[in-house]
Amino acid sequence: MKSETTTRRSRKLPLLAITLLSLLIFQITGCKSVPEGSATMKQQALSFTPPEGKAGIYVIRPYQFAGSAVLNKISLDYQGFGSLETSSYLYGTVSPGEHTLRSNDPNSGFALSRFTVEAGKNCYFTVRRGLAHNGAIQFESISETDGQALVQKCKLSGDNRFEPQNAPGQ
Repeated sequence: MKSETTTRRSRKLPLLAITLLSLLIFQITGCKSVPEGSATMKQQALSFTPPEGKAGIYVIRPYQFAGSAVLNKISLDYQGFGSLETSSYLYGTVSPGEHTLRSNDPNSGFALSRFTVEAGKNCYFTVRRGLAHNGAIQFESISETDGQALVQKCKLSGDNRFEPQNAPGQ
């Protein structure tokens, strides 16, 4: 009886070790990443003050284990905005008015979010993979307080089409 229990345990141990090793290898080699944004762009983004006559857009991908090895490609007004890895954000400035965010990920569906911004204001969105929607990407508008807190915890994505603009005080 005792040797039968020992035999079952000895079969489970290698399977567990192989599973854990596979997960580790996937995390090391399977994760795609983006370079960090420039110091100038980061300084402008962290000032939370858009240039005069413009509005700031922040698209943040907080840490989420599900889909963490996949880059999320985002477009703004149907032009490439940039790519997000987990714990990163995109920042850009736009003219006041109506705009559209869209995910460009054919593997997880195309999310679309329309919004309106005012000059001198910032809009903050999170990008998440919704478990209730077969892993499809979802945009969620969040408050300025929550948005600024998340931005400060994440890195600025260097895969971003926007260039720094003159913000007040520069």
